[in-house]
Amino acid sequence: MRLASSIRLLAALCAVTIPALAGNLISNGDFETGDFTGWSQNGWGINLTGTTGPHTGDFYAGTGCTSFGCFLSQTITTDANATYDLNFWYASGPGGGTDLQLRVYWDGIQIDDIVGNTNGYANFDYTVSATTTSTALAFEGLQVPSFNGIDDVSVAASSATPEPGSITLFIAGLAAVVTRRRRRT
Repeated sequence: MRLASSIRLLAALCAVTIPALAGNLISNGDFETGDFTGWSQNGWGINLTGTTGPHTGDFYAGTGCTSFGCFLSQTITTDANATYDLNFWYASGPGGGTDLQLRVYWDGIQIDDIVGNTNGYANFDYTVSATTTSTALAFEGLQVPSFNGIDDVSVAASSATPEPGSITLFIAGLAAVVTRRRRRT
C-alpha cells in the first residue's frame, strides 16, 4: 500500500515538475502567416514564388539587397547559460561568388558567413548558447541580382542540456528512495 502511495506521489511530482518539451522558440519561422509576424525586418519580403521558392509550405522570406544592411531578426526568450539548436533552410539565387551571401548572427555575434551558390535549399544547423534571458537571432542577406531565401527557421532547447524538470525528477526520486530506506531501518 505504501509503495502504491509512493508511486502516485512520484507520478504527481512528475506531472508538476516536468515541463512539456519545448518546441520551436521562433514565432512564424516558416513564414506561413504570409507576413513578418514575430519578426523585424529591413529590406526583406515575404514571397510566394520567386527565384528560390519556399522550402516547405507556401511562403518564405527573401531579400534582394544589393549591399549589406538588410536584416531579418527576432528576439526570443532564452535561459541564460542554456544551449540551443538553431536550424534553418537557405537558398541562394542564381549566380556565384561574393554576390551571394548570408550572414547569421546569434546574440549580436556573427556565427556564420555563407558565401556562394547553394544550388537550391541547404540545411544549416548550429549549437548556440544564450548568455541572457533575451537573445536576438538575425540574418543579413546580400544577393546581386536576384533573391536569397530563408525558410523553416527554428530554435529549440538542445537535447544535450538536461532540462530543469529532469533534474527535479531525479532529485524527487532520490528523496523518495532515501525516505523509503529510512523507514525500513
